[in-house]
Amino acid sequence: MSFHKNLLTLSILAAFTPVAFAQDDKQAQQLETLKSTAHPLTQTAADFAAADNVIGQKTLSTGAPTIGDALDGQLGVHTNQYGSGSSRPVIRGQDGPRVKVLQHASETADVSTLSPDHAVTVDPILAKQIEVIRGPSTLLYSAGTVGGLVNVTDNKIPTQMPEKGYEGQVGLRYNSGSDEKLASGGVTVGLTDQVALRVEGLKRDANAYIAPNYYHAHTHEHDLGNGQVEKHTEYEKERRVGNTFAKGETVNVGLSWIHDRGFTGISYSNRQDQYGLPGHSHEYESCHPHDDHLHCDGNNHAGHNNVPGHNHGGHGHGHDHEEHEAGPWVDLKTERYDFRSELADPFVGFSKLRAHASYTDYKHDEIEGNEVATTFKSKGYDGRLELVHNPVAGWEGVFGTQYTQQKLDITGEESILEPTKTQKWSLFALEHKQINDFHIELGARVDHQTIDIESNKKNYSDQAFSGSAAVNWVFAPNYTLSLVGSHQQRLPLAQELFADGKHLATNTYERGNENLDVEKSNNLEPIQY
Repeated sequence: MSFHKNLLTLSILAAFTPVAFAQDDKQAQQLETLKSTAHPLTQTAADFAAADNVIGQKTLSTGAPTIGDALDGQLGVHTNQYGSGSSRPVIRGQDGPRVKVLQHASETADVSTLSPDHAVTVDPILAKQIEVIRGPSTLLYSAGTVGGLVNVTDNKIPTQMPEKGYEGQVGLRYNSGSDEKLASGGVTVGLTDQVALRVEGLKRDANAYIAPNYYHAHTHEHDLGNGQVEKHTEYEKERRVGNTFAKGETVNVGLSWIHDRGFTGISYSNRQDQYGLPGHSHEYESCHPHDDHLHCDGNNHAGHNNVPGHNHGGHGHGHDHEEHEAGPWVDLKTERYDFRSELADPFVGFSKLRAHASYTDYKHDEIEGNEVATTFKSKGYDGRLELVHNPVAGWEGVFGTQYTQQKLDITGEESILEPTKTQKWSLFALEHKQINDFHIELGARVDHQTIDIESNKKNYSDQAFSGSAAVNWVFAPNYTLSLVGSHQQRLPLAQELFADGKHLATNTYERGNENLDVEKSNNLEPIQY
């Protein structure tokens, strides 16, 4: 549930970032109004085959701290919210793996696609901008994202020297709807003429949020003897939605060597979150699958949404029992290392070379009472190499390769699959050309994926081919008609193949199908804007 209209948010923002461009009138007229750094061709929004939405830092700094809520209300975008700690974007009715969220064009390597109660480990408050990408451009980063693709770009690795030797920003915020206190800030300092250091961070502490006319169901059981149990449900009005607290902190440090032809930099990120899981139910805890349906025995206890005896104070939350009801919560920690480099005119025929590599060590515990019920661990590697070629017969373009790997290990009462290792190798290309009032864009991607599982189930190996084309026609000043067509193939995730277990957060029993084929979608979309 979302109650943004009932919240009063006070933002105090101070910025002392120097202007990065000269201020003469001639240059000001030549500046592009919208630029998407995710697009390797460095195009303006008008050059894209579909009208991409770019949300800038000023809007993000006063917005929601989770990615789905931060984008909620943008054109065609909604949120799949799970309390204050987790939300994912829903684009044109699609979410999960069909709307990939990237961190500076690379995988987040978290477990957010497994369930909506798992946080996406990106920080909109600290982001430089967020780009919602559609059309052939999506194939540069992923296939099968029929809803679209969200790329969160950041400032962790400086790409240019600060003009006055330093630049930065700081923000303080209080939200009366959840007693949220949030502080964020970042500074870039030039250590030498060619070396820049970036330090930024965020700290957040929010109580359970207030909801008008909110009633919570309390189920009571009475033993009538002879094995019969009578259940009685009462609805009690409450001021706050139980177990919706959230707190967390993020620290990013980056160092970059910047020269005339580009930059090379590294960064380290540490993020920690603790947040409640509202609506958690053990109603179907005793159920097990039987053929194509669930069989539940008579010992099933419906309505036990809250686990007694949970002590938040022992984990440093500082929320007493009256502020929110005790219940299961997530304790999350992730560390990430990034390397990025860009070189102009690397060799004849090419204008840019880009390289990016990252390593992510992710873990979260789902805690009930004072015990860890389930632990999710993920170790992810991501590497990509891009080459932008010089124009050939009017065609400009980029091609490259990418490798990703994720080792996933789930232990505990909600372990739905054995440890798996997913590896994916990709080749991609994007070409575009302007012909009078028409802009043509072509994209293609080839993926090969293997999944090894530590069980007697058979390992998975398959490949996918995707292609997309688009034409933009500027038929009148400030009016464009676009036609986008694509054939996309999405390779299944490990849980779609091998999952077999209860998921209490969503009251579902997940069962994979190891014989799944690639998911195919054909799309034809006219757009006017």
